[in-house]
Amino acid sequence: MKKTTIKDIAQEAGVSATTVSRYVNGSYSNMSEETRKKIENIINKTGYRPNNVARSLRSNASRIIGVIISDIHNPFFAAILGSMNHEAIRTDYSLYISFSNNSSSAETTLIQKMNDNGIDALLINTVGGNETLIEEMGQRIPVILLDRNIEHSLLPVITSNNRDLMKKLLVHLKEQTYDNVVLLSESPHTSSVRQLRIRAFQEIATELKLNQRTVIISQNDFHESYSSALRIDDLILKEERTAVIAINGKVLNYILSISMNSAFQFGKDFGLVSFDDSLLNSLMGITTATQDTTEMGRRAFYMIKSKLEEKNFCPPKEKEEIIISGKLILRSTT
Repeated sequence: MKKTTIKDIAQEAGVSATTVSRYVNGSYSNMSEETRKKIENIINKTGYRPNNVARSLRSNASRIIGVIISDIHNPFFAAILGSMNHEAIRTDYSLYISFSNNSSSAETTLIQKMNDNGIDALLINTVGGNETLIEEMGQRIPVILLDRNIEHSLLPVITSNNRDLMKKLLVHLKEQTYDNVVLLSESPHTSSVRQLRIRAFQEIATELKLNQRTVIISQNDFHESYSSALRIDDLILKEERTAVIAINGKVLNYILSISMNSAFQFGKDFGLVSFDDSLLNSLMGITTATQDTTEMGRRAFYMIKSKLEEKNFCPPKEKEEIIISGKLILRSTT
């Protein structure tokens, strides 16, 4: 069967091959509605598929956006990726997705590989340690920081209202007469967001005159949660009402696993709250500071897409920070 070409579509539609090419590449702002519909119907009828390799050679653009995520096990990032991928499919872009597993050296390798493979733009949730390399990429192609910022960088960032969410959470716990609050976190060194949340927790808990404690969980404890040295019993002050806060969804899963070996029950003997909402949070009635992952993913994608479609790329001259507001969902564990 002969493969349908742009010339075939142009001949049937009664337009030039250039007009069809403009339609295929999404450049139809000056095209009449009648012409657009005619070309669209013929493409649907013939099942025409553009040759992306040839198209990228002509336009010097592959329509491939690199995405580097720090942690495949964090439900927050899975939700953001799902949102970005949905928009990419709708607009005929491809995402080249890789995971650094919270390793700075792995992130270095991934950035270099994506550069070698000719990505058009980069969305990165950095673990830190590659600031110079990321800044250099940002001088050549559009780069957007996803959730995690780089200090003193002019690269745009999309993140949440983390400090405000922490304040709402702690005010709620105080209103529910919890006197003792314990924040459990992964190491803050690879995440500017975890650093911000820990700092906000300590400052706001002090302002509210709450007894506070920050506990950093080791990677070994994550991998051996059922035999972890940390026990829920060690976090509870029997003479005061205690609430345990998970800094993200991954830490919440860890808390739930070590709770299985405890005589204390969350929601009854101690309060339990978490950042990052999921189906598990809803089913188990866990009070959650949730971020709008759908909107974060959507805004990140269209922000990078708009920069790609600018005629002449220019590195950023001033900082652009987009903060997507989350909310506190009250459930039975507090």
